[in-house]
Amino acid sequence: MGKLIIHADDFGLTKQVNEGIIQAHTKGIVTSASIMANGSSFEHAVELYRLSPTLDIGIHLNLIEELPILEKDRIKSLVDEDGKLHRDQRIFVKKYLRRKICLKEVEDELEMQIQKVMDSGIKPSHIDSHQHLHMLPGILSVTLKLMKRYDILAVRLPCETIRFKTIMSSVSISRVIQLMILNFLSLKVKRLSLLGADHFSGFLYSGKINHRNLEALLDNLPQDGVCELMCHPGLENEQSDYHHWGYRWSDELNALTDPSLAYLIWQKGFELVSYQDLLDHKSDLTQISSIT
Repeated sequence: MGKLIIHADDFGLTKQVNEGIIQAHTKGIVTSASIMANGSSFEHAVELYRLSPTLDIGIHLNLIEELPILEKDRIKSLVDEDGKLHRDQRIFVKKYLRRKICLKEVEDELEMQIQKVMDSGIKPSHIDSHQHLHMLPGILSVTLKLMKRYDILAVRLPCETIRFKTIMSSVSISRVIQLMILNFLSLKVKRLSLLGADHFSGFLYSGKINHRNLEALLDNLPQDGVCELMCHPGLENEQSDYHHWGYRWSDELNALTDPSLAYLIWQKGFELVSYQDLLDHKSDLTQISSIT
């Protein structure tokens, strides 16, 4: 029987996203989520988590768009003139490629994010990141160092099979190119001594999962090992500062709480699990050979 983690990102981003994630867990199929320490609704997320302790929590490291934890003078390469993290991943990656991002500043900011989560009473089971920036060489090394320092054992490896039918659908070519880069980086990471799921899905439809394409994603999941399916549920919010993302949070929530999809998962023989479930039985997680 295959094992399936249904994972919600961006816990702590807004109250509507927080409420949606909790509903997708208590009334639907979400098993794990990752919390954003510098999200504007972090404290609200922590309060909701305490009322729903069966939700497995990891840390959603974030280096863009939100306010940093550290003072701007300590992380000058990571912030704009207003002291806010760079507004999107394109700006960040351009600076990264020009070697204008200071990895010591990255380490300091990410360490503060981890400490903030742990100080709230949450013991994170895993690490992932906003826009998967933890996969970039150098930043990955920082992430692994912090995982070892804080005894966080599992990490997301966003390596998703690219199918011709998906490319020919409404998925943008730029999204496919991004996934090809992530797949390349993930394959390199698989040589390291890490714990992670064997398979990953959800990147190509990120923020746009609905009943139809979620059913298609489930149909295409490998039947062996552990799969992680990423999602972004939330309640509708007309006042959101994140409309420019183009995410359809409520569509995702509706799909994730649809009993017919829970039945489909059961019918296909998948067992719903969380990262913490797998850490309790480490042999179920991918163990990748030793770090060099």
